[in-house]
Amino acid sequence: MKYCIAMNKVKNFIREHNLILPKSKILLAISGGKDSVTLLDIMDKIKSDFNFEIVVAHVNHKLRKKESDRDAEFVKNLSKSYKLRFYLKTIKKTEYKRLLNHSPEERARILRYEKLNEILKQTG
Repeated sequence: MKYCIAMNKVKNFIREHNLILPKSKILLAISGGKDSVTLLDIMDKIKSDFNFEIVVAHVNHKLRKKESDRDAEFVKNLSKSYKLRFYLKTIKKTEYKRLLNHSPEERARILRYEKLNEILKQTG
């Protein structure tokens, strides 16, 4: 019941704010956590209502070593189960070094956005 309410809220929000045009391509950055997986599921369920395509992106920060790799593999397999294109970008340790004047959270965010922008360019 709660899930249907959440899905309807998302649909209404998209309509009210005219967020998605027909035949759009939507890049979803999926971490593998509960929130992003729920977002992916809802967006997949409503994509035919709005006539859009979903592309899944995952950025592996490599901060938690094997756990980070497991997250990336989970999102890859999840995308496959939804029959969605999947793009993975990995951040190298050396990339963090050029942003030493930022907090660790800011470095991760800046690099994640850079990688997502690379995927945007790659996917059009």
